[in-house]
Amino acid sequence: MNAKINLLRSQIRKKITEALQMGDDEEVVRLSSFLTKLKELEIANQRLESEVTEIARSLNGENESPTQNISVPRNVNVRIQSTSIRKGRKKPPTTFQTEIDWSMNGQPYGTEVIFEKFASNSLVRLLRRLHEVLGNRVLSVASQILINRGPFISQNPKQDYINHSKGELYPYHQIPETPYSVLTGNTTKEKVDALKTLLSKLGLVQGSYTVIKVDRRTV
Repeated sequence: MNAKINLLRSQIRKKITEALQMGDDEEVVRLSSFLTKLKELEIANQRLESEVTEIARSLNGENESPTQNISVPRNVNVRIQSTSIRKGRKKPPTTFQTEIDWSMNGQPYGTEVIFEKFASNSLVRLLRRLHEVLGNRVLSVASQILINRGPFISQNPKQDYINHSKGELYPYHQIPETPYSVLTGNTTKEKVDALKTLLSKLGLVQGSYTVIKVDRRTV
């Protein structure tokens, strides 16, 4: 499956490059949607393989937990409910992966994948790389993007990232080699949305990049 996806991705990128050279914006948009769908299929395939592995492990008894025999008088009616059902399932931990084809944006690089197990690390690494390639314009544009808890990046995090209800600061990380810090105390979805806005405002060609949320259990 992954081999087929990679082959299709390569073919689509080639066609996108041809469409860009011809100035066919509609074709670029159409082909870009295929890249996004392929990435979604790739993530879904990884999740499927993980679930199949879990089923196989369960069948082999690797995930079984010891049971405890409980003696109950015959005249007592006992209703037993699974703890996991009673508590409900927690949302799986997530991170995100960014893929950028720099050559489609006039840069002397190929396709680069930026990914870390923790979303905050992925965020800092991507912003650092964008700054390295595109310069200070990245910082200027990102500082103008507002999210629910303040500016996306800030030179004054102790002022801009205050949680007024608790009297403490939201988590943030400094972007290496810059005077800016980025807010990390938010959801993966909020990080992904802010990054998509940034990449669009920076003028990266639509279809030359993807930013996709990933279930951390599958990596």
